[in-house]
Amino acid sequence: MRRYVTIFICLLFLVGCGKQKQSNSNRNISNESTNSNVVDTNTNTSSDTNSSSNSNTSSNTNENEDPNVGKYVVHYYLFHLSTCPHCQEEIEWLQSIEKDYPYLQIHYYEVGSTNPENAELVTKVRDALKITGENRDYVPLAIIGNEYYIGFADSKERKFIRTIKEQSTQKYCDIVDTILKDGDVEDCLKQNGRE
Repeated sequence: MRRYVTIFICLLFLVGCGKQKQSNSNRNISNESTNSNVVDTNTNTSSDTNSSSNSNTSSNTNENEDPNVGKYVVHYYLFHLSTCPHCQEEIEWLQSIEKDYPYLQIHYYEVGSTNPENAELVTKVRDALKITGENRDYVPLAIIGNEYYIGFADSKERKFIRTIKEQSTQKYCDIVDTILKDGDVEDCLKQNGRE
């Protein structure tokens, strides 16, 4: 029996750190800005699609890489919980890679604080992306370009880097920015081939 409990606990950590509470009053989210590539999500009203003329000179590029990598800005939205160890790992990882990807803009939202506008935002994002099931409210929740991921582990780092690079080669409709601007979510989803 003890073995099954240990396995169950390990699975909980693999799936996600925790669930948000269902009520909006318990799902408040705030913005946390800690570095230069982080965009203040409470004041960001731009829908950047073209990155600056800086090319990616990172050591993460290789000869076989698409020459269009870094052509467009990629927005990485991270919804996290300050007490979640997987969330903290993802934050540390993002801080360690951001200088290697000048076309990457990171937006942090801390779950559980007193910002009702952000609680409403994450609910709208989950609804728009049709995130359902028992892991709907898990954190960390990462929106990278027009893709999303729930949970974080070292094994996901390569997948996240690949997604960041792929998203930087093409224009995409930024679903979070569209929601922030009260734009047409359905049209955005169609542009991204998600309907």
